[in-house]
Amino acid sequence: MATRLEEGESQQDYALDYCNVRPCPSFSIPRGMEDLYSITLKNRCPGLSPLPNPGLLEIHAHFARGLTWMAVAEQMKGGWHSAEGPMTILSSSTLRLLKYFWLKMPLSIRTQTYLLLRRVGNYFYGSNTIIPGAVTRLPFNLYLKFGVAGGVGRGIATAHANQARAMELVERYTQIPAPRTIDLISTPKYSFLLMTRAPGTPLGPALHRMTNAEIIQLVEDLRRCLWQMRCIPNPYGPQSTICSAHGEGCFDYRMNNSTYKDNLKFESEAKFNEYLLSEVPESEHEKAAPVLSIPHQICFAHGDLNMRNILVDRGRLSGIVDWENAGWLPEYWDYTKIHYTNKWMRRFLDDVVGNVFPDYKKELENERFLWQWVREFG
Repeated sequence: MATRLEEGESQQDYALDYCNVRPCPSFSIPRGMEDLYSITLKNRCPGLSPLPNPGLLEIHAHFARGLTWMAVAEQMKGGWHSAEGPMTILSSSTLRLLKYFWLKMPLSIRTQTYLLLRRVGNYFYGSNTIIPGAVTRLPFNLYLKFGVAGGVGRGIATAHANQARAMELVERYTQIPAPRTIDLISTPKYSFLLMTRAPGTPLGPALHRMTNAEIIQLVEDLRRCLWQMRCIPNPYGPQSTICSAHGEGCFDYRMNNSTYKDNLKFESEAKFNEYLLSEVPESEHEKAAPVLSIPHQICFAHGDLNMRNILVDRGRLSGIVDWENAGWLPEYWDYTKIHYTNKWMRRFLDDVVGNVFPDYKKELENERFLWQWVREFG
């Protein structure tokens, strides 16, 4: 984070970096949103409050790291405990029965009910996303995703439809702990996705206090999930070898125009690679060609396996959420996409990701080269 302090007409710039060990080590500035996390402090009385010496901040940082490690050690002594009270969980059979009858209700009634439930959920649980109201926790172990339909590009309705289809595939073909789709509504005005809630908390805030044994177990659990994901068959035919979970164009912020064009599906990896190079200057193609010529298996991928979307409970994997970018992609995609969205948390990248996936270092180096031509948010 860059912090700027102004004194009169002069100013002093400070570059304050985040420690790797801190109470919330998962925090990273979202791509394209750096300005939202910068701070400007204005000194209206320069004679009374001089600018702090950068050396003092460095000394503070050294002490802070040690104090944070001491706090982590105390937390680990107490063992794991649930961060929340007991949840009211519906059994699978009850949920299927309620879903069957609920989907018989008219669309207008369901839409109005969801608008009301958003208010109820926000009142009891608050909003827990960067975009207020986009995801609302509800009673009975449910979550509701909401968005205003229309606008520029494919929009929120496409994201909801792809996530709903992805969760249906995961439920049908795997034993991966993930939310279950209950209802999907897309109207000219609104889009709603009702789903069950996966237990646990995001991996980021918990990672700093996990033991080496728990990290090893997490790696094994994620490997098992990765293998099961890669076994999900593609039912959409050879013209859609690489496509989104619901058989349409890929919906991935790493790919330029994927949030605007709905025809980004490809019959082969070669065609897919051509698209990745479509906005790269021709003079740079030779640098990427050797790695792009390596053939890869095309398999089902989550598309956004960052620490916010991996849930843990008492040190064990408990859920994988947010499947809106899922689809059939080259086998290295989840590995390189993790590095695309997470560059700061070394323990996650080195101890977890580096041991879950095969060796895709060449593909990662090549992707990093291509990222400089990727526009923010697709």
